[in-house]
Amino acid sequence: MDHIDWLDTSYSRMLEELEELSHEVLLEVDEEFLKRMGLSSQGEFMKGDQLLSRFFHVVQRSDKMILFNDDFAVWIVPSSESESATYVWIAQLRNLCNGFELGFVARDQYNSSKLVLRLLERVLREIEENEELIKCYERGG
Repeated sequence: MDHIDWLDTSYSRMLEELEELSHEVLLEVDEEFLKRMGLSSQGEFMKGDQLLSRFFHVVQRSDKMILFNDDFAVWIVPSSESESATYVWIAQLRNLCNGFELGFVARDQYNSSKLVLRLLERVLREIEENEELIKCYERGG
């Protein structure tokens, strides 16, 4: 099984396991979420740092796009034609057996590629910062 097939299989397994936890892991993009991510208004996502400054391999599937690098796997899943939404699922590759780190859904006015990518960049940065804090505490301070 190659790396992409492994990511596809992992994604399917994590989605099955997610049904009972989806309210804890899947975040809805709204004004509050934007503020928490440091984007106080919808227009602010156009300013500032580069979109996705990390290097990712990209694989297009008929139902999703997979981005992966040494640290993360990201699945970007457009909704059906009847719903204007994009789902983004994020997992750390070293913790893939633990399931998704988190996911977010951008609906309606929040469903733009630039905003989704800006949020993805911010969420990845926040995950990395949290991991560094955990490592610091584990080392004793």
